[in-house]
Amino acid sequence: MKTKRRIQAKKRKLPQVRMAIILPIVLVIFALLSMLVIGFSFATRAEFTGISTQENIMQARQCALSGLESAAMLLMTKADDFHLWYSNPDLFRDQIVFSEKENDKEHSSWRYSLVATNFDSQDVPRFGITDEASKVNINVASRDQLLRLPGMNSQLVDALMDWREPGDKPRANGAKDEYYMSLAQPYRCKKAPFSSIDELLLVKGFSSNIVFGEDMNRNGLLDPSEDDGRKSLPIDNGDGVLNRGLYPYITVFSREPEVTDRDPYQPRVNIQQWPITLIKPMLEKYFSADVINFIIAARLANVNFGTTPANLIGLSFKYKDKTYSSPLKVSDLPSVMDVLTTGYHVSSDGFVYGRINVNTAPRTVLRTIGLLTDKEIDGILSLRERLDKDTTKTTAWLVTQNVMGIDKFKKVATLLTARSYQFSVEAIGYCDNIDVQQRIQVVMELRLPKVQYVYYRDLSRFGRAYDVKKFGETIIVTQ
Repeated sequence: MKTKRRIQAKKRKLPQVRMAIILPIVLVIFALLSMLVIGFSFATRAEFTGISTQENIMQARQCALSGLESAAMLLMTKADDFHLWYSNPDLFRDQIVFSEKENDKEHSSWRYSLVATNFDSQDVPRFGITDEASKVNINVASRDQLLRLPGMNSQLVDALMDWREPGDKPRANGAKDEYYMSLAQPYRCKKAPFSSIDELLLVKGFSSNIVFGEDMNRNGLLDPSEDDGRKSLPIDNGDGVLNRGLYPYITVFSREPEVTDRDPYQPRVNIQQWPITLIKPMLEKYFSADVINFIIAARLANVNFGTTPANLIGLSFKYKDKTYSSPLKVSDLPSVMDVLTTGYHVSSDGFVYGRINVNTAPRTVLRTIGLLTDKEIDGILSLRERLDKDTTKTTAWLVTQNVMGIDKFKKVATLLTARSYQFSVEAIGYCDNIDVQQRIQVVMELRLPKVQYVYYRDLSRFGRAYDVKKFGETIIVTQ
C-alpha cells in the first residue's frame, strides 16, 4: 500500500519536475527570440538610417555638383567680367536647388554655395570664384618671385626648382635623386612640372605647415581648433591670426592662349617673328596705315621689339638715312596689348604660362612682382573695383588710369595679364534642416565653347568646414 502511494506521489510530482525543466528552457527561447527581434529591429533601423544618411549625402553632393555646373555656365559667357564672378553673394550664396514639401508646405530646401578665400577677413568666406591667374604659378615662377612668397627661403626655392626642372645636378640648397633615394621610403625626383599643389609635400624641406599653414581644412577661416595652440590638431601658435601658408597664393594651372579678345579665336599678331607679308593684312582691320607702315619699317630695319609690344610706344629708329618715330600714343595702348605680341614666353603649344591677373591678384601675389612699389599696388587694388570690364580688358589700364608710367609698364608687362582661363570653384551642397554637408573643389579651364574640368577633389573628408546656417546672415564686401 505504501509503495502504491509512493508511486502515485511520484506521478503527481513528475509534471511539476517537467514544468520546472521546460519553463526555463521556454523562457530562454523567448528571451533569445526577443533578442533576435530586437536585434533585427535595431539592424533594420540602422540600415534604414544608413540608407537615409547615404541618400542625404548623395542629395548634398548633387547640390554641390549643381553649383559647379552653374559656375561653368556663367564662365562660358561672362569670364571677362570679374566683377560678376569674383565676389557675388547674391549669385553664389544659399542658392536653392529644390525644396521638399510636407503637408503641402515647404519643409526644407536643398542648396549650394560657392565659397572662396576672403583675403579681407579670416572670419567669413568670399562667395565667388577664384581664377588661377590670380596666383603665382610655381612651375614657371622665377627664383625672385618664389622668394617673395610667404614662408619661403633659399633652401625651399632651390629644392622646388630642382624638383620641377630636368637634370641631375642639384642647386646649392636643392635636391635631386641622390637625396630622395636615400630616404627611409625612397622615391625619385620628378624633374618635371608639378601636377598639383599637394605634390609640394614630396619636395625636400616642405611640410604641411609651410604649404597649408594653420588652415588644415583649407577653408580660409580661423577655426577654434586652429587657434588653440597645442590643445588640438593642427598645431598652431594661438595668436588669433590665421596663417594660410602658401596654398591660396600658388597654382600649377595658369596659362592663356596668345589670342586677341576682340576676335577670341584670332591669334595676336606676332610683330617680331611673323613674315612681313603676313603682318600687313592681319593689321589692316586694327590699325591705321601709319602704324602698319611704321611696324613694317621697323622689321625691315631689324629692330628688336623686346619682350612686349608696349615698346612700340615712344620707339624711334633710323633706316636708310630716315628717322622713324612711332605714331602710337598711350591712348593706343589697349589696342596694342590686345592685338599685338612679340612672342615672348609663348611655349610650343601656343600658351603663355604663369602671367598674373592684375584684376584679381591679392596683395601678397602682386608683391611677388618685385618691380611694383607699395603705392602702385595700392593703386591697383583701389582702382580695379571701380573700373568697368571694358577698361580692364587689357593691362593697359595700369597706364591709362595713371597707376604707373609707360616706362615702368614696359618692365612689368610680360608678367601680367588681365584675363583668366582657369578657375578654381569650391561648391558646398547642404540642406536647411539636415546636418549633412558635401564639399567639392574643381579647377575648370575655358576651352570655348566648352569648359573642361582639369582637377577634381572631394574635400568632404575635412569635415564641416563652414557653418552654413550663418551664410544667409553674412554680407561680404571685398576690395
